[in-house]
Amino acid sequence: MYEAEIINKKMFTLCLGKNGGSFGIGGYNTDSHLDSISWFPMQHTGNGYRFKLTGVAVNEHPMAGSSAYNIGFVDSGTTFSYLPHGLWDSLVYHFSYHCNQTNPDSSSDSKYCPSRPFLTRIDGESLVCFNFDAERFANRTKEFFMGYPIVNIFARTQSGEIKKIQWFPSEYLYLEKAGDKYCLAADKGSGNEILFGSTLMRQNDFIFDIESKKIGIARAACSVDPGMIVSENDYIEYGTPFGLVTDAANQTQ
Repeated sequence: MYEAEIINKKMFTLCLGKNGGSFGIGGYNTDSHLDSISWFPMQHTGNGYRFKLTGVAVNEHPMAGSSAYNIGFVDSGTTFSYLPHGLWDSLVYHFSYHCNQTNPDSSSDSKYCPSRPFLTRIDGESLVCFNFDAERFANRTKEFFMGYPIVNIFARTQSGEIKKIQWFPSEYLYLEKAGDKYCLAADKGSGNEILFGSTLMRQNDFIFDIESKKIGIARAACSVDPGMIVSENDYIEYGTPFGLVTDAANQTQ
């Protein structure tokens, strides 16, 4: 289409939501954006699009050794996202750590960690899941999500700044068919790359600028989702700021 002069730029966009989304060519539209675009240098090879990462944190707690997994591979055709074995294991540990720090007694009165993480196997897959009380959280799924932390993936922009790509529980958790538990929409991958499947791309607009060899990422409302966590401010307003603000250690009721 570029060669036929139908579009002016070798560029396409993917904005994937839980229920729909959008695809664009020749440019991008910021109408759905909830934040500014961060532009990262991108390598386009025959089998996909890659960009360099600098580390991963759970809320503001860095995951030890995560800087070794310094390549992000974007593959919207893959439903799940895939993490290197060591990173996946560390993430499971951090979920438990978060719950131990914020709700050590597993109190139902706490806004944190309505359920503790547990490992299970479903259809031959190893999954980390959280029990979900559909009656308690009827029409309040967002509150359930805000009991769990944000996964922050860091990358260096074209201008040299370190920016974070935020993976919120409203996107990294999915409801299992039985409706009684939410599970992490990621599995262990076979290599050292972090594979950005559709679950890691959700509610972000990914802009692939082929000519300029860069990828832009912006938090966006790609589809309507009442349970969507928009930003860190949602946690602070709800009262679950542990690990996000300096005095959060005293705000775990």
